[in-house]
Amino acid sequence: MHWGYGVLASVLLLGSAGAEVAHQSVDAFQRQSAHLESQWHQDVKAGLAARALAPVASRLEALTHQAWGPVPAPWIPGYLAAPVKRLKADTTRLMSLATSTAQSQAAAQLTHLTQVEGQFSTGRQALREKELHQATTPTALHQLASRWSAEASQFQSQVTALQAAGGPEQDGLPAQVATQQARLEALVTRAQQLGVSTDAADTALDAVKQFRNQPPAVQLAQLSSVLSQLQSAQPALQSAIAAAAALLDPQGMGALPAAIQHYLDGRQGNVAVAVYDAATQQSFAVNGRAQFDTASIIKASILGTLLDQAQAQHTTLTAAQQNLAVPMIEYSNNSDATALWNAEGGAPAVASFVHALGMGSTTPNLAWGLTKTTAPDQVKLMSALAYGTPVLSSASRSYELSLMEHVTSWEAWGVTGGVPSGVTVALKNGWLPRPSGWVINSIGWVSGDGRNYAIAILSNQDPGEQYGIDTANAISGLIWNALAPG
Repeated sequence: MHWGYGVLASVLLLGSAGAEVAHQSVDAFQRQSAHLESQWHQDVKAGLAARALAPVASRLEALTHQAWGPVPAPWIPGYLAAPVKRLKADTTRLMSLATSTAQSQAAAQLTHLTQVEGQFSTGRQALREKELHQATTPTALHQLASRWSAEASQFQSQVTALQAAGGPEQDGLPAQVATQQARLEALVTRAQQLGVSTDAADTALDAVKQFRNQPPAVQLAQLSSVLSQLQSAQPALQSAIAAAAALLDPQGMGALPAAIQHYLDGRQGNVAVAVYDAATQQSFAVNGRAQFDTASIIKASILGTLLDQAQAQHTTLTAAQQNLAVPMIEYSNNSDATALWNAEGGAPAVASFVHALGMGSTTPNLAWGLTKTTAPDQVKLMSALAYGTPVLSSASRSYELSLMEHVTSWEAWGVTGGVPSGVTVALKNGWLPRPSGWVINSIGWVSGDGRNYAIAILSNQDPGEQYGIDTANAISGLIWNALAPG
C-alpha cells in the first residue's frame, strides 16, 4: 500500500498536525494487519484450512480501501479498531471451530478403534485418551485420527487373516480351535469318568486358555501350534478311553445297534436310528441310508437357515422373526414355519444351509414337511448345534438350543424317553399321517448324568401315532441306558 501520497494529501486536507495523526493511524493499522496475517500463517501451519480464512482476508483488504468522505479510513484514528477486532475474533473462532471439528473426528476414530480392538484396547486406552487431550491443533489431531484409522485397518486385516486361516470367531476362538477344543473337552470328561489320565489333554487345553487372550496377530502366529496340540492329544486319549471302557463293558457301544435291531424285530413300521456320543466321539446308525419325510423336524433347519442369514447380514433376528421362531419350535406351529420358510427363500435357502453342514442326503421339498432326510443327517444337524460348527455362531446355536430345550410338555416325547428329569434335553419332533401309515420323528441333544450325545429316531409306516411315539420312546431309553458312564 502506498501511503506517502495519501499523507501528502492529508497535509492539504488536515494540516500538518492532522497529517501526523493520520500517519500514526496508518502505522497502527499496518501493524494490526501484519499481526493478523502472521496469525493466519501460524493457524494454517497448525492445520486451519486456508480457504476458511479467505473471507476474513478479503474483509481486511476491503478495510484498506474504505473511506470516510474524501478521507481514507486507515487515516482516521480508531475508525477501524472495531472492524479489526472483529477480524481477530473471527480468526480465533475459525481456529477454534477447526480444532473442535478435528478433535471430534479424532475422538470418533478412537471410538472406532476401541470397538474394533474390543478387549485388546484396554491396555492402550488411557495412553490414547491422554494423547487426544494433549493434541491442541487441527494438524496434531488429524495425525492422531490418521494413525488410529491405520491401526484399526491393520487390526481388521489381522482378524480377516485369522478367520481365513482358522475359521470364523466362535466363543472367542477361531472355529477350528473351538471345534477341536470341544472334542478334546468331551474326551476329557469321558476319561475322567473312567479314571484315565488326562495330563496331555490338560496341557493342550491350558494352551488354548492362553491363546484365547492373545490379539489376532499373535493368534495367527500361534494357530498351527495350538491346533497341533489339540489334535495330537486326542488319539492317545481316545485309545486310553476305549481300553478303559472295554474293561468295564466288553461289548461297549458296538453292541447297541444289535440291541436296537433286536427290539425293532418285534415292532411294526420302518425305523432308522443314529447317535453320536460326544464323550467317546463314536457314532452308529441303524438303517442309516433310508430316507424319511421330515414332517416338523425340518423346523430346526428352517430356524438354522434364518440364523445363518442373519449372521451373513451382521445382525440378529428381529422381534417379528422371533415371534414366529419361538412358537414354531416350542409349539410346532405350522403357519409360523411357513411364514419363515417363505421369507428366507424356501427350499433353495434351506438346502444351502443343510448342505453347508454336510447333510448331503437331505433334500428340501417345496412342501417343507415332505423334505427327505436320513437319521445320520439329522445327527449332523444336532451335533452342529450342540458341539459347534463354522456355519453358526455360538450365540445362534445357543438361541436355537434354548428354544428346543423348552418344547411344550405334550410334545416332549421320543428323545426324552427313559431320560430322567434334571438332564438337559433339546429336541424337535415331527408327526404326519400318510397313506402308508404315520411318520413319527424325534431329533435332539441329551447332556447330563455322565452322558452327552446327539440322536435321531425316524420312522414311517407306523400303524398309529402313539404306536410310533412308543417306539421312539423305547429306543431312546435303550440308548440312554447303554451310554451310562462306567
